Amino acid sequence: TWSDAPTAQYASLGGDYQLRCKVEANPPANIDWLKESVIISTGDRYVIETDGLLIKQIARPDGGTYTCRARVPQTGELEERNIVLEVQEPPSWVLKPSDVQGVETEKAELKCQALGTPPPRYTWVDREGNDATEKEGWI
Repeated sequence: TWSDAPTAQYASLGGDYQLRCKVEANPPANIDWLKESVIISTGDRYVIETDGLLIKQIARPDGGTYTCRARVPQTGELEERNIVLEVQEPPSWVLKPSDVQGVETEKAELKCQALGTPPPRYTWVDREGNDATEKEGWI
């Protein structure tokens, strides 16, 4: 039985993360891990633990589908659970906003672009920190 093995998990870029996969079985199950169908073994970046897989220094390529495989040798019972890991990355500027001068009643265009995972959401605020999209004349 899977007691703590969410099928969608999220890790932050650069940190360590434990993919959770806790199995309740009697007799106890042996746990194997695979990523994209390739067996993972304990090494420099991976540590197989009783309740999950520790991944050190998460990088973008660590995202993907992992399989937690539980096997009870005495009974031959085998169960697998696929867990999708999304590596989250803080926003970084592609096009940083800059000061724009405009003429009253004429159009002024403000531009910015950022990358990140999940994709960043944008909010425009005025000098006082108020939502600029609610001001008169905002399109």
